[in-house]
Amino acid sequence: MQTRTRARDMRLGFTGHYWSLNTGTVYGTRLCGIREECADTVGNFKGDNYFSLDRRVTYVPTLTGRHVDPQSGVLLTEFADYPVDWQVDPLNPRLIYPAFTAGEILDLTWNLQAKTNPSAPTVSVPTFIGELKDIPSLTRDWGRNLLTKVASGYLTWRWVVKPFMRDAEAMFDFYNAVNVQLRRLQQLGKSGSIRRRVLLDKRETRTTVDVPVQSNLTWIVAARNTTYTDKVWGTCRWKLTDPSAIPKDILGQYKLAKRLFYGVTGYESLSTAWELLPWSWLVDWFFNVGNLISSMNNTLPCVPGGMCLMRTRSSLSEYVVKTKPDWVRINGTWFESWVTEGRLPVVLSDLRASQPALPILTDRQWSILAALSVVKNKRSFGRLGH
Repeated sequence: MQTRTRARDMRLGFTGHYWSLNTGTVYGTRLCGIREECADTVGNFKGDNYFSLDRRVTYVPTLTGRHVDPQSGVLLTEFADYPVDWQVDPLNPRLIYPAFTAGEILDLTWNLQAKTNPSAPTVSVPTFIGELKDIPSLTRDWGRNLLTKVASGYLTWRWVVKPFMRDAEAMFDFYNAVNVQLRRLQQLGKSGSIRRRVLLDKRETRTTVDVPVQSNLTWIVAARNTTYTDKVWGTCRWKLTDPSAIPKDILGQYKLAKRLFYGVTGYESLSTAWELLPWSWLVDWFFNVGNLISSMNNTLPCVPGGMCLMRTRSSLSEYVVKTKPDWVRINGTWFESWVTEGRLPVVLSDLRASQPALPILTDRQWSILAALSVVKNKRSFGRLGH
């Protein structure tokens, strides 16, 4: 095997000009189109290989129009398919979504194993039943001040109601989900392995900034609206080590599919016990015990392999003109984009439990901590309200 790097530039140049009494004729040229750089592996076609791709696309508009003196009728300025002065590279999405750290890769890999594990339940009935006991708390504690109510309500929604509704929705979709589980079992029993692909993360960020896009002979300002996206998914191949674990008859397969769907297995008892522990979600925040337990679920005797993490990051900038003279017309497509795609094979020997560490907090996580702080200090807030 060897790694190769390739690049191609498919941009085309176009030229226009402007004219004025002071400058005469001035020509301008811009390159528009696609540039790509790729790094991949040669000689291991069916293997799990490293891959990366950078694609940058730029298209700029042209200006046309004639500015005539209204009193004398003399031509003062003319644009003839002149490309706008604004000439920049697309915004690199890595500035918003940098490369994963080693700890983040480990966390994603544990999450990948937990979500793709053939033994993992679609909905855990033991956990679902345990969650029912927390619902009555929604109707209590009305005597507290408003701030504490809001904070406690947010925590109840985030950690009680929302998971409960997700599990209830899955239980109502019983027929389709069990059939999916049955087909996976049959494929696993027939081929001895199964490869699954799951979404691990998806984010989006938007920015807007006003930029001067034309300064020669006239002044044009546009809003540069940029959308950054980040999508992470993974694949994992699970190999069955004991073929006798899957019944040969369809009735036995169907019963096993229902047990796996509902999580009514001996191993799920450990996961349920952990999920129902007070504050287990906060421990999972720093050290993914829940994912670790789910990834090790061995109700079906399978071992993971062939794990890959895939990631697509992109930026798309579009322009909305805010200021320009009436005599100037803007023609053509106007946008810039930068897309990075990558695949990272994960070596099982590197899969170690990440060390507990304070994570970088997102806005959602800050809101959770803020709500916890309010609930914890409700007496102090109550004194402030008197």
